[in-house]
Amino acid sequence: MFAPFLVVFICASAISLAGAASMTPKNCKTGQKKVNGTCLPLEDEDVMRAMHWLAQPNKQRCQRITMAQDLAVCEDNLPKECVVWSVVASDWCNHYGSLEFEIYWAQRGCQVTFFHFASVFKGNNCLDPPGPMAKYPNINLVRYDLWGDRCYGCFYRYIRSHLAKTPRVDVLKIQGREGVEEDLDGIQYTIMADLFLYTPEVVEQVEQLVFSASMNGRTLLDSVGREAENGYNMWATQQLLRSYSCVYVMPGQGSQKWLPLQFEHLLEQADVDTAFGHYAQTHVRLRDPALLQAYQVILDAYKPRPARKLHGNPPPFCVIPSEEARQQMQRWIDQEINVRCHPTRLSVPCDRTRTYRAFIPCEQELMDKMAEDYAISKRWCDFRHPSAGIEPMVRVDPQAKIAFQQPPLPRSSKVRLAFFFTVYADAPFVRRLVTRLYSPDHYYMLHVDPAGAAHEFVEDMHAFAKSFPNVFVAMDVPIVYGASTATMVLTRAMVWFYRYAKNWDYFVPLTGSDYPVVPLHRIEKIFTFQNPPMPFIMAWTAGTSTHMFRLSKTHPIFETHPKLVKSFDVVTAERGKVLGAVPMEYRSNNFGPPLFCSNRSTFYHLDIRFNKSARIYDTQWLFPRDVFPRRGRAYIDESPTYATPSFDGVFRVWKKSDPATTGAYDFASVEYIVTSEEGRKYWHFFKHLLLGSEEHYYATLLYNWERTRSFVQTMSAQIAWNTWELGLWEMAGGFQTHTHYLTLDEWDAIEGFAMRGMMFPRKFSTKKTAALLDRIDSAFLLNSSTEAGLYWPGFYEVDMYSSGRYWVAAHKRNTTQRLATIRSGEYLIPKGLLVGNVSGKGPRTVATFDTPLLVSEPIPAAARLSRGGKRHHRDRAPY
Repeated sequence: MFAPFLVVFICASAISLAGAASMTPKNCKTGQKKVNGTCLPLEDEDVMRAMHWLAQPNKQRCQRITMAQDLAVCEDNLPKECVVWSVVASDWCNHYGSLEFEIYWAQRGCQVTFFHFASVFKGNNCLDPPGPMAKYPNINLVRYDLWGDRCYGCFYRYIRSHLAKTPRVDVLKIQGREGVEEDLDGIQYTIMADLFLYTPEVVEQVEQLVFSASMNGRTLLDSVGREAENGYNMWATQQLLRSYSCVYVMPGQGSQKWLPLQFEHLLEQADVDTAFGHYAQTHVRLRDPALLQAYQVILDAYKPRPARKLHGNPPPFCVIPSEEARQQMQRWIDQEINVRCHPTRLSVPCDRTRTYRAFIPCEQELMDKMAEDYAISKRWCDFRHPSAGIEPMVRVDPQAKIAFQQPPLPRSSKVRLAFFFTVYADAPFVRRLVTRLYSPDHYYMLHVDPAGAAHEFVEDMHAFAKSFPNVFVAMDVPIVYGASTATMVLTRAMVWFYRYAKNWDYFVPLTGSDYPVVPLHRIEKIFTFQNPPMPFIMAWTAGTSTHMFRLSKTHPIFETHPKLVKSFDVVTAERGKVLGAVPMEYRSNNFGPPLFCSNRSTFYHLDIRFNKSARIYDTQWLFPRDVFPRRGRAYIDESPTYATPSFDGVFRVWKKSDPATTGAYDFASVEYIVTSEEGRKYWHFFKHLLLGSEEHYYATLLYNWERTRSFVQTMSAQIAWNTWELGLWEMAGGFQTHTHYLTLDEWDAIEGFAMRGMMFPRKFSTKKTAALLDRIDSAFLLNSSTEAGLYWPGFYEVDMYSSGRYWVAAHKRNTTQRLATIRSGEYLIPKGLLVGNVSGKGPRTVATFDTPLLVSEPIPAAARLSRGGKRHHRDRAPY
């Protein structure tokens, strides 16, 4: 789920000057170089040469090197009372690391100034105030907003004022933290490129520069925004260092997961070894003009290797009609693959003006996926072809196929649930989650992220699974946060259960941060009661808002019981009073397929599905698009009046839900998702969607399927809830889109969710929500008298078929009638004897919710059920 980003957006047009006050570039603007006094576009050779130099700089001998925190300082000409500056950026205010380097030189008697750039957001409290640090008075802390005045890590804006007080800096160390994940690795290039761009004269006052030239999965991107233009930033960093000579360079691997194996095609051009992820370097100011000129000659003489020519290939179920068509497709790929789009900030316009090639991970794989999108949009593909089918999970414990062959349960009194958990960490919580939902009647599969899970966690899950005869482990799809891998693993799991597991009724996926607030036996009763079986995934639509409104007006308990009311209020507070009216969620033009070459997992964002102009072809093929120019997002209205046709002429309406990685899908819905031709089309479209694929894929498919359209637009279908505004505020590196861990402050809402059978809120963890988990256990899961699940909306008859005018008239009559029955004491409904089923078909039913934990006793008068009403089409606007 993706909330509004906490960091400030910047746009491509404001790259150079955003927040720079009146300061103008001293050199050519970004993307340009100066040749004989003229600004010319930067070329491939310039960037490749700079990358080669950063990995293998010219070296000069230093007699006395001192190491601190694996960073070198040359002491040949270092004064005893030296001046050391350290610039560090971090998201969290207190995550600046061990300060080993700074402490060492402070203890040596140097004057150390520590410039700290930190993000400003709710809950990010700084322990150390600016000024001399309490433990290390020789270290003076100066703090700035990382995104101050819409300018990212803009040290160049402050360096002049500090140099006015300290005319000479003996050592300037940029970034480099010990004991903290380098989530902002790459900012060193931004800082030095900005110094070159705006204040190149400062190098005259800085004697040594210490930094790490990182070339890894974090820094090898070249998109838009000063924090992300690392092609230019690397070149500008090398230009800044032309007046220096390297006295120390040490290559290092860094984290194995960030080694740049997926950039082999790029790095081989610059003769950079993919076995290393960073190069710790120290550069000393060089004042010999002859030596400077000699080094420049060496640099200019280096010629990068020519790039290998790659071609995009569509999948076997697509047939290119002619060689001319193939060449046209390749020209389109070559043009679009070099467009720079911000990897995560989708509101930032893409840049089509850059004259040097982009840094592309898994370039061949990305080209193939672009070719697939292009071929489908041209109608060259046959979705009935066997190769267009969806493959099941492969890396699954083979014993699961044998164990999941149990005889059917009597559908009238019992359902079999196929639980599927996607997990990667917090083994104690996963064990607790599975234990609370365990029954020998059901099937359980733990999908452990093969890329993100630690070895100890994997071993723990295997050992845990062996404790049960019906719990097994799969490790199939690496999860790439933000990409569509969550839906890829979910759909492939559906295919696996559909093909290999027998006699199950509902496929129930959960994540490693979900937790039930309804006990298992009540969950089973709700699924058993729902007839016909339907998918429990609530679409955010006006029809859903209508159901919420009419449910509360028809059955006063839902607008008088404070806990139930709270459970509705927290839903509409963040999703809108009319669910689905959230423009930020129209994501159909976000193309960013996950990429898995060289045993790496990443994604790359392009705007090939965005309707840029009539001259530039785009591939948003599955949905009708609105007619507004330069947008072309999927159509959300029920009428096709202002929509352009989809690739096959089918009118589909784009919808949204809470993350459908938490849900419950009946067997018929799973069959439709994984075997129908329409389901295949959705799979091939959404597997390339960037951001929120799981929030749109299943909700849209099931909304557009006549069988399930009505049910997914009811509160009865809500099975998951998460929040961006309540709960524990945190910030993580990279995407700032995480939902929050819940706290005891949300207890009233959680209790309301439990009462109305909303089964799985999130997020929870062992460390962060231990007290809340214990309270949920005692109040709902281990409490024989709990009311959890008794007020599931599906137990209550709601007229969703009368038009608004007729419904209002009927509601007034029913209200008068209900008041009369309350006064007379009639129509008391025993708890557990609940009338009606919001299925949209068949007569009203009466079912007994007969668990051993329930007693037949009168419920409060406000909860007595009203008589039924006429029915009408479910898709009308609310109220």
